Amino acid sequence: MIAKLLMLNLIMLGTAPASGDAELHGWQKYSGADDIRIHYRYSHGDTLEIQAETNVQSCAAAFLHLLEDTSQISNWASNTRNATILDQPADNVHVVHTVFKTIWPISSRDMVTRSEWQFHSDSQTLHLNIENASDALAPAHGVVRMTEVAANWRLQQGENGSLSITYQGYANPEGRIPRTIARRTTLRAIQQTFRSLGSVLADYQEPYHHIPCGV
Repeated sequence: MIAKLLMLNLIMLGTAPASGDAELHGWQKYSGADDIRIHYRYSHGDTLEIQAETNVQSCAAAFLHLLEDTSQISNWASNTRNATILDQPADNVHVVHTVFKTIWPISSRDMVTRSEWQFHSDSQTLHLNIENASDALAPAHGVVRMTEVAANWRLQQGENGSLSITYQGYANPEGRIPRTIARRTTLRAIQQTFRSLGSVLADYQEPYHHIPCGV
């Protein structure tokens, strides 16, 4: 499940700051259009950290269904080739292997992450934390393993079916990738990913365990 991402997929950094406060803490604005707000900064040495926000018509339960459907990850998580669930030690915990797309001559990248989510019914908020779990799978020959990764997702249900989605995280791509190329590629990927969320979540509108979905 829960890769990302990224971003990403996407490890616990705490709740991301609101857009208005981001620039006061060393963040630089990348995008504020199309209801997607993205900021970035360099932290942990020379590692690019990203904070992104958007609002869609959906529910937190749909987001968890989407993340578990790893067969579809390349259709919405930009620059992601595939993802495989390696283990599920608890209902709310997944260990995932994610492989990312790269362009020659950059070597393929992958990561192994452990994700854990908690849903707070009083505030109708889902928190999803992701951290490195590389010990769960040996590195493959010719693939660079990304181990310096961390991410936090926060999804809060609003009125009339609105869902506020906030992401904050970082992933060191390792190797000698020029900073400009790494920043441009990563920021474009997170923007494309967030643009896809609204439409792709529409296919997963149903409760997830004890989490309701009223859309």
